[in-house]
Amino acid sequence: MDAEALKAWLVTRLTSDRAQAEWAELLEAGFEALLDAPFDEVVPDEAARRAARELVCSDRLADLVRPGAKLVLPLILASAREDDAAIGRWVPNDAKRRIEALAARPGWIAPEWIHALYEQKAMEELVADTLYRSLRDFSTLVPRIVQSVMPSPLGKLAKLGGKATGGVTGRVLEEVERRLEGEIKRFLEKGTRRALDGAARFTVEHIDDPSAAQARVHLAQLVMSKSGQFHVGPLDDEAVEQIDAIAEAIARHVAASEETAAILDATADRIVARFAGQTVRQAFESCGITQRPPYEAWAASTWPAVGRIVSAPGIDRWLSTLCEELLTEVAPASPTK
Repeated sequence: MDAEALKAWLVTRLTSDRAQAEWAELLEAGFEALLDAPFDEVVPDEAARRAARELVCSDRLADLVRPGAKLVLPLILASAREDDAAIGRWVPNDAKRRIEALAARPGWIAPEWIHALYEQKAMEELVADTLYRSLRDFSTLVPRIVQSVMPSPLGKLAKLGGKATGGVTGRVLEEVERRLEGEIKRFLEKGTRRALDGAARFTVEHIDDPSAAQARVHLAQLVMSKSGQFHVGPLDDEAVEQIDAIAEAIARHVAASEETAAILDATADRIVARFAGQTVRQAFESCGITQRPPYEAWAASTWPAVGRIVSAPGIDRWLSTLCEELLTEVAPASPTK
């Protein structure tokens, strides 16, 4: 048998139905051996660092984040846009109680967020309009109060002018309203900012009061009560395109930053320190991964790829080389019968 015939037999054997039936067992045996190996042997420190640095270069990192915006996000949005039921149906009651407890937990909102919110021009415009309408409505009551307490001689004088709305009293009321209008506007020029500062101070001081905590709980309940359609409504195709561009720009910027390598090294140091002296299995278990891997499912889903890989041109040449070496280096040394 020559090298090409041996290679043809090997490829046929590796891609046969028999090999497919054996693949799950081989996959399990190999992965179990990997799990029982020392973590630092399976993930060599320096080699892992080099691999991470190679991965986090501008083009490769951009390639990693791009599928998220171009494939994963559109698929999620497509499903969510058809979902008209509350997303809370995916959250069991025990988890809902935990979410509500977290929402009510003190210390969630930093004071800086509150001050930043109340410092916005939009917030100032909102409060100014609200205060103006409230004060304007209240100011219409003032002239009537004045009229009700006016001395009787003025009331009699007003009668000489005809109807209250057109005589002396009417003119007095109009003048009071006019002057109040000006005072309201002057008050709002400085009073709006004072009101906002006071509101921010009050909010910070009472951010964890029972009523504020309950408000956060209500917001969490609102989120769970709304449908997927509600939550993804603003994310149209244009928004997805913008997200794609943002993600790629950030990926390229991160890859180009001088801080990235230092962060990668620091992360590697933490990983090595955490899993030092452990096997891969122990490392997984310390992270809460304890279930037996689904080898049969892995085997079924990866077998088509295995067949493609074995038949690939580069692998084909490698197998030819192996077969030639086998015949020239191993076979001649075998004892003849």
